[in-house]
Amino acid sequence: DNVVVGPGAKVFETYFCEAFLEPGDAVLVFQPAFPTYEPNIVRRGARPVYVPLKQEDQFRPDVVAIERFVKDEPRARALFLNFPHNPTGGVATREDLKAIADLVRGTDVAVFSDEPYCHMVWGADGELGRHHSILAEPGMLEQCVGAYTFSKSYSMSGWRCGYMVASAAVAQLVAKMVNT
Repeated sequence: DNVVVGPGAKVFETYFCEAFLEPGDAVLVFQPAFPTYEPNIVRRGARPVYVPLKQEDQFRPDVVAIERFVKDEPRARALFLNFPHNPTGGVATREDLKAIADLVRGTDVAVFSDEPYCHMVWGADGELGRHHSILAEPGMLEQCVGAYTFSKSYSMSGWRCGYMVASAAVAQLVAKMVNT
């Protein structure tokens, strides 16, 4: 009920924008960002609000910037997360994701969590680390879409197969878009 399969993960970014964004909405995007984020946001008449990822913060999400966005931006409607991050390799910790979930849970801010590198997390010592998803935080499935692809973590780039995880209601809506 919560999973939709599609041709790669990028399509779910488009469908997220269709399902959640209206003209004039503001979307927080961490930079550097995947090149298709901005055109998909702008195509819906929304506007990206950019926040840089910083090396001194190990390219982790800036929770203070998210808090300001949620509280001060009158048209705050979405947040794009991409962790493990491409191209920096930054990883959002479980604590980061809990703090972000606590900020947006129950608000009108939806989260697009782009997680194609979910199985590629390494520590400074080369040890394989663990990825955490914001979708695992209590109550977040209702306002999140997680996008995954076999192209990256499973090295199956020619297959163009991806999937998304969301609430049953959002999954049903997106499934209709995929099948049209």
